[in-house]
Amino acid sequence: MSEKDDPEATEPGKAHRPKPHEPFVPPGESTRELREMPRRRREAEEKLQHQLLEANDKPAEN
Repeated sequence: MSEKDDPEATEPGKAHRPKPHEPFVPPGESTRELREMPRRRREAEEKLQHQLLEANDKPAEN
């Protein structure tokens, strides 16, 4: 699509307006919740790693 095909680009006097600012933190989520998320993820990954190591250590049952 070229500038000739875009009707907004060819209209004189149409200034580029920036998008309205959107806050980084979504409404309703506190910064505490955002800080806790990585901690919970790390804890879950550690727990999973521990479970995988335990599963590898167990002898295979028939």
